[in-house]
Amino acid sequence: MNIRSILNILAALLTLLGFSMLVPAGIAFGFGGSDLSGFLYSCAISIIIGLPIWFFTRKGYSVTNKDGFAIVTFAWIITGVVGALPFYLSGAIPNITDAFFESMSGVTTTGATNLLTVASSDAYKIEAIFLCNNDTSNSCTATLELS
Repeated sequence: MNIRSILNILAALLTLLGFSMLVPAGIAFGFGGSDLSGFLYSCAISIIIGLPIWFFTRKGYSVTNKDGFAIVTFAWIITGVVGALPFYLSGAIPNITDAFFESMSGVTTTGATNLLTVASSDAYKIEAIFLCNNDTSNSCTATLELS
């Protein structure tokens, strides 16, 4: 296995993920969101770690099938961890395990979530807002109660 080529590609992914967090940071800034600092810290951490590793391993190396398997495996893990950073650093999800679960659930599009709010002692309430496609484009709210 060629560790330099694996690190190069993973560092490029980490740097790209860091720069891509500038988009939600800009949106949070525009709307005055309280999670702006979580995005900025996550962006900085990703770029500060990814850019130097990419820079020092950027010389051309070939990638074998074995390297490809390692790259894909670690890319999924890195994407989940980096996606969990804004949740955790902003305080939206105070537990790192729940933040990682929520991030990986979003990356894999499973639809599973741990963001349930307690409506009573034994029931959970999930609220989802759907945009109705009718002539007036009204917003509809659906509430699901689990007992």
